[in-house]
Amino acid sequence: FYGISSTWYAWRYYTDQPDLIKKAWEIQLGLQTLRARAENKPVILTVTPTYNEKLVRPFNPFEPILPRINGKSTYDWGWETALKHNPDFVLITSWNEFFEGTAIEPSKQYGSYYLEETKKWTTRFKQGDVY
Repeated sequence: FYGISSTWYAWRYYTDQPDLIKKAWEIQLGLQTLRARAENKPVILTVTPTYNEKLVRPFNPFEPILPRINGKSTYDWGWETALKHNPDFVLITSWNEFFEGTAIEPSKQYGSYYLEETKKWTTRFKQGDVY
């Protein structure tokens, strides 16, 4: 799965509750992990800092991924969720897609927050710090 934005987009017709969408994403990652391990393939999971395309696509009724879900940053939650599955690789979606409101590159809005968080999480990942 490319990122939680796809799940958020698909579920927007069924619920506006972030906890239900988070649960759907967690289930998807679990199934993806099981399938990859059953086929003896690497487990590659994704994390997303945030997502909001309303500024560039105001005609699109897509509800953005919130920067925070229940007080926790979406990025932190995504890393925790991915690391629960002990992946072989973690794909960060994305480096600089400012038009979608998703980037870890420094910005006026977030400064270097996402780079600092990426350093923290990649260090934990490399050390095998799982949940």
